[in-house]
Amino acid sequence: MKIRTIILTALATGVASLASAQTGSIGFYDAAGGVTDSDSNLALATTFTIGDFNSNKSPKGVFTPSSLQSGVDFGTYTFSLTNPAGLDINNTVFGTFTCTGISVIGIPTSSEIELAAIGYYSSGSWDEGAPIIHESASFDISFVDNGSVSDGASFSIPAAVPEPGSLALLGMGATALSLGLRRRKA
Repeated sequence: MKIRTIILTALATGVASLASAQTGSIGFYDAAGGVTDSDSNLALATTFTIGDFNSNKSPKGVFTPSSLQSGVDFGTYTFSLTNPAGLDINNTVFGTFTCTGISVIGIPTSSEIELAAIGYYSSGSWDEGAPIIHESASFDISFVDNGSVSDGASFSIPAAVPEPGSLALLGMGATALSLGLRRRKA
């Protein structure tokens, strides 16, 4: 009986560690309009400004609380491809995003460029459940020039890939449980 309890505990721990990933996404728009250091040709731009970041688009997953759906004003951010820290966000409602890298997605044109910013996220005051602490996250930001530069972004926390140790623990628990059941039948 004691071995069975140990086995079930190991199995439950493995399942819990696999289920702990918090995922979600939320969209943003720029109320003031984007600006770059080369507005006449976005493909040449190296510095970008998001004028007045606001959350707006159907939050999914962990970002569904009403405090985020009503729109959160994030202020202005200026960043460059070589200085990702300019996109570090610290907002009491949304939380913090520490940007560790920015890269260009695809081939930019004179009127459109898309950027991917990666980093780590910790939740703010909107999070009434278990807080999200230092999760991998990403921003996809698009700048488009249709006479004036506009931009929008989507922020997401991807599904975490289980650590090999968690998978091994889960496998050992399942194996031990099946062996215990087999012995019991014999």
